[in-house]
Amino acid sequence: MEHEVLVIDDVEEIVEILTEYIRLSEKQLNISAAKNGKEGLELLDKKKYSVIFVDYRMPILNGGEVLVQLREGSSKNKETPVIFVTANEEEAHPYIIKYANVLLITKPFQIKKLIATLNLLIKN
Repeated sequence: MEHEVLVIDDVEEIVEILTEYIRLSEKQLNISAAKNGKEGLELLDKKKYSVIFVDYRMPILNGGEVLVQLREGSSKNKETPVIFVTANEEEAHPYIIKYANVLLITKPFQIKKLIATLNLLIKN
């Protein structure tokens, strides 16, 4: 079974690194990317994803704003697991406490932790 994964990050190099690491998972994954929160929300309206990776610090809607709109709106991805990607875990912490199904991966990435987290969220 193929799963859909969305990566939302404004830094192209981070998207490439995350995509490369995500592909190391043994899961069959189709990876899409958005360069900012607004574009990410547009993609989230179009299809159902299995996991969403969201950078916290971005222009045009930061990761927290994306999460609030996702969880408090009527998106088909309202319950989809979100993994915040950030160098500063303190800024994402309030969202992790407030909303269900939100995890955190800190930069620099630990490949094993990223893959283990992804495999935990995608069981098939």
